[in-house]
Amino acid sequence: MKQQKPKTLYLASKNQHKLREINEIIADTTITCRLATALGGDITWNESGNSFIANALEKARALKKLTQEAVLADDSGLVVRALGGAPGIFSSRYAGKDATDHDNNLKLLNELAETPKAQRTASFVCALVYIPAHSKCHYAYIGQVHGTILTSFRGYSGFGYDPLFLPLGKDKTFGEQSQHEKNKSSHRHQALRSWRQSFA
Repeated sequence: MKQQKPKTLYLASKNQHKLREINEIIADTTITCRLATALGGDITWNESGNSFIANALEKARALKKLTQEAVLADDSGLVVRALGGAPGIFSSRYAGKDATDHDNNLKLLNELAETPKAQRTASFVCALVYIPAHSKCHYAYIGQVHGTILTSFRGYSGFGYDPLFLPLGKDKTFGEQSQHEKNKSSHRHQALRSWRQSFA
């Protein structure tokens, strides 16, 4: 049985790209999704967990202290088999605390420079944690998409490692796909689809 649908949903993120992705995916609902910054003040949270789920839960609980509305937290990243799972939970800061997407991509290419194409398999993983309005209970969801890391950039759409990630069975990287195309199969879409089955 579905739980009560939230009217307002706060996202534990300051990333406008993530907000756009989520809003497009839930566009056919009556839910208004807003960034945590809409609550005002300097909102911070730790990402000291050892998994995507643990980090998402930290962020969700930190945001829940500021509102009684429903909150959703996302922690996602790239898992590369040849690198032992790196960059993993450190995906956004792979090249350093203040690294840009381009910095992270360059480091990834450098780390894989001697890795044969057949061994450049990777997965994008998204962990979502949802806490309903006026509740302390949390619900967790995982989405992932498998693919390959290319040897050079392709495309200018998306963000993060999108220009280097070619999804399995596709001829376009996430960086070459339109937002609509990406949202049909992305790791975030898969996790949100699972969440929607119960809450949206």
